[in-house]
This record gives sequence, structure tokens and C-alpha cells, in this order.
Amino acid sequence: MKSCQIKRETRCGIETIIIENALIRAVILAGKGADLLEFIWKPLNINCLYRSDVPMEVYKNLDLKNKRLKNHSDYTLGGWSDALPHRGEYENIVLEQDNGGIAATIPYKCEILSDTKDFVSIKLSAELPVFPMLVEKIFQISESEPTKLFISENVKNIGNDKMNFTWTQHALFGGDFIDADNENTEIITTSNRVFKAWEHMENPNNPLEKFEDEIHNVNLRQGTFDLRKPLPRGCSEYEFVVYNHLQKGEAILLNKKNNLQVKMNWDLNEFPYLRALYQNTGRENVVGLEPSNDLFSGWEHSKNHKTFTTLNKNESICTNFQLEYLEWESEN
Repeated sequence: MKSCQIKRETRCGIETIIIENALIRAVILAGKGADLLEFIWKPLNINCLYRSDVPMEVYKNLDLKNKRLKNHSDYTLGGWSDALPHRGEYENIVLEQDNGGIAATIPYKCEILSDTKDFVSIKLSAELPVFPMLVEKIFQISESEPTKLFISENVKNIGNDKMNFTWTQHALFGGDFIDADNENTEIITTSNRVFKAWEHMENPNNPLEKFEDEIHNVNLRQGTFDLRKPLPRGCSEYEFVVYNHLQKGEAILLNKKNNLQVKMNWDLNEFPYLRALYQNTGRENVVGLEPSNDLFSGWEHSKNHKTFTTLNKNESICTNFQLEYLEWESEN
């Protein structure tokens, strides 16, 4: 086997691209939103990304070329999807949670840029319906940095007017990496405070500081938690907070049992917040770590506080992400 390689296959009607080297494997759904479905550490055969209960077989009966999904969460398989635009406005079009995340609802064209033993690279591109954007994503794995998946993304306004939108990288972790008992896992960010966006929705006239808690003592619907760890068993409802005051675009999940870390890096200028979802059903544990330009849970609040991005006609944004496995050694 070549050190780096690309495979193309069809899974239940969805074009699927697999890029890998001797240490990591990335499974990318070109036929559905350019989602990153799996990111596997091959020495232990561990996938750090959450896989939902939705069977891929449902896509046998869906034709996304002719009828796209409703939003980024519709028939979600889990993994890392692009909630773009998450919410927003263009001319007389308004996007909210129920109709947003268009970039994750359609198929993408795939172009192989490089396929050598030292470096593999693919480019996925699509023009969005409803909200006129051109989205291009490049996924890369190299032999020189064998533990890293590189992702770059370019977004361009191809409409006739300016657009305002929020943008969230909807990355869900779990799977083999986080067990149901939360003692083995730590969540490391560059902020010690979180903003409780759902509580703000209910009391929007109070000062924003009233909705902030220290990360080790966060008061939520199901109790008070230290969010440097996943939720304990029995917290089957999702809890949602937003890490603000970040010093760096970086988040780490540490699995002490397997002496393994997953590190995500992103551009803090484009995504100054980290939206976070937590859930533990007892059967599975989920942690969503989602770089975003938005602090709030409703478009009106995002507009009022200007936590959104504006693109004028023909204007574009280029940004980058990295997802990496690192071995961890206990200080003991």
C-alpha cells in the first residue's frame, strides 16, 4: 500500500472519498455536504467522531441532486458537517435553524488535486441554492505530517447583493473516543468561561455577563457541571453553551485510557467562538466542539450584537482547519 492514498466509492448512493496514510483515515461524503464522516486513528482503529443512529441506508431513497435536505441536521449521520449559512439574510430570504446549513444538504463535485505516496489532496465544490454562495473545500493528508488532516475552505458571494450570515462548523465527537463513563476524557480549551445562549434567549434584556459561568461550575438544566469533562451518565438531553473569551483557535479532547488526544485548530479571526454540545445517554457520550462566528441562538440576537459575517457581491473568505491525533503520556 502507498503511504498516502485515495479511494472513491459509492455508499448507499452517496459518493464517498477516503484519504489515508499509515496512521490516519478520513472518510468524506462528497455526495452529502462534503461532511467528514469519520476520522480514524489506525493504530488503535479508533474513530473520534460521533456516528448518529441514522442508518446510511436511508440515502438509498434520497436524491439530493434533485431534492436537497431541509437543513444541516436533517438525516444527519454525525461527524463534522458545515452549518453554512447557519442563519442569515440575503435580499428577502431569511435563514433560521429549521432551514439553515444549506451547505450540508447537497452533493459536491470532487476533483483529485494530488494522489502520490507523499501527498493526497481533493477539492470539493458546490454552488448553494437559495443563498447564492460558491463553496470550495480542500482536504489534504501528507506523509511529512502524518497525524494531521488539513482542511481549507473558500466561500464566495456569487449573488447580486450583500449577504449577512452566521457560520458554524458542526463537529461532533464521540464514537470510540469517548466512553459512557466520563472519567477518562478531558476537554481542553483556551477559555475558562462559557456563555449560556439558551438562557439568554429567554431573558434577552439582561446584561450578557449575567449568562456567563466559570467552566468548572456551570449551572444548566440538568444540574451543575464541570464542562472540562463530558456529562455524566443519565444526562440524555443536550446541554448547549458557547465558549467565549478564547485566546486561541484550539480545542483538545484527551482520552487518558487510550493515551490519545484529538486536537482541532481553526482561524480565530473568522470563528471567535466555540459552540459546544454535551449529551450522555448512558449508551453513548457526545461532545460537540463547533468553531463559529456566532455567540447566540437566534438570528435577531446575532444581528443585534453583530455576531455574523457580511460578504458583499463577489467577495470571498478563505479559512483553514486542522484535525490531528497526538499520543499522550501521563505525567505519572
